[in-house]
Amino acid sequence: MVCNGTTRNTARVYRRGNELMLRMYDRLDSTTWLDTPARMETGSGATTYVNTRGETTVQVLQSQSSPSRCSIRATNLPLEPGTITEIAQP
Repeated sequence: MVCNGTTRNTARVYRRGNELMLRMYDRLDSTTWLDTPARMETGSGATTYVNTRGETTVQVLQSQSSPSRCSIRATNLPLEPGTITEIAQP
């Protein structure tokens, strides 16, 4: 799953072997700033992917009611709404 934030970041949730991974890419700086194992949480209204390592906590939320909408929340950064451009689930 790929979530393209509206202002700066792109989040990719994917599998490396049997492990769920979360990669964050800053489009303005052309920099990958996180590529770490993650976990998936399913709650009311959204599926959330959260990194399990690293100094910054990142959450990528995928709306269950509107599957093309997502948002990226990272420590010390404002919530960044986005659009899912790759739908394949990890």
